[in-house]
Amino acid sequence: MTDPAFPHVLVVEDDRDCAEELAELLECFGCKVTLAGSIAEARVARVASGIRMAVVDLGLAGESGLDLALEWSGDRDVRVVVLSGRTLTPGERASFVAGPPVVLLKPASGTQILQALGLPASA
Repeated sequence: MTDPAFPHVLVVEDDRDCAEELAELLECFGCKVTLAGSIAEARVARVASGIRMAVVDLGLAGESGLDLALEWSGDRDVRVVVLSGRTLTPGERASFVAGPPVVLLKPASGTQILQALGLPASA
């Protein structure tokens, strides 16, 4: 059951099974979750729902979640956490004027993701 004290979190992941597992995990902690399988879907979901938190996979099919993180980095009202199998390169980090997003290495725990989003990590 979702908790109104917890925000609506957008999960941007092209692997449907991974996306659903992550959504289930976040929902166990009281979050409302919307899934997007691409950057285009993420943009639509954010506008439609006013979402202010996103967990974005770095390696999307034919796209980079980093592009979305960079696009949203100029909006102080949006917190983006990037999930990846690797750390950002110095060049990727430097592309973020206000500083890079939090990058968590896969597999990240629910507690790590909640903490990166600035949420309490208790169910």
